[in-house]
Amino acid sequence: MATTGDDLGVRLYELLAVAKNHLPEVSGQYRVALAALDGTGDRATTAFSRPAELEGGLFGPVYQPLADLREELSGALSTTRENLDLTADALILATQVYADGDAEAAAEFNRRRMDPAYGEPRPDENGVVPPPGASGGRP
Repeated sequence: MATTGDDLGVRLYELLAVAKNHLPEVSGQYRVALAALDGTGDRATTAFSRPAELEGGLFGPVYQPLADLREELSGALSTTRENLDLTADALILATQVYADGDAEAAAEFNRRRMDPAYGEPRPDENGVVPPPGASGGRP
């Protein structure tokens, strides 16, 4: 990564785009996966319910290991989503701190954020990140 001047400003802008566009997009996919996984709980309870005449409890011997696996997967997805969100926050802070320490870098960084060809990084209303130069120039 460039250490000073315009090159640093360009790199800082690219990091800001990652923090505001790409990481939230990936985090959003984890949210979608978590929502889908949450929806499986009630269906599994219904699918595994059994008549009392059968031994092995109300849900049988397979239900609990499946529920445990579902809970473990939910925890892993949640932790990853939270880490992506925290990483985005840290990158936003880092870009500002670096820009504050180098006037040339700050000038280029802010020029790109204000330039319609680039713009302030952010996904569109559907969470989709447009390619550079498209949709108002958001990277």
